[in-house]
Amino acid sequence: MFLSFSAISWIEIATGRRDILDKYIWLFAIACMALYFTNLHFLATRGSGLAFAKHFKHFPKIKRVLLLSAAAVIFLTSAIVMFLSITAFQKAFNIHPPTGF
Repeated sequence: MFLSFSAISWIEIATGRRDILDKYIWLFAIACMALYFTNLHFLATRGSGLAFAKHFKHFPKIKRVLLLSAAAVIFLTSAIVMFLSITAFQKAFNIHPPTGF
């Protein structure tokens, strides 16, 4: 999700239009639902997610640490890219969010 919003932000910056997400929100929602149901089918309904979780416990410790570290790096990278995209979007369209509490 972070990367898709980042991509939309960069598309809006490149085209100079701020209304792309507004016009295609239903397409975006359909794509999100398709991704959700695809994941649900493969990970829950077919049981491959639960099977992997059972096998994961028996992996060598170094493999578990590497897999969890890779997941954390991917998540943090996605969050940082989204933050940078938001900052670039605000600068491109001269948006000044309120500061302070």
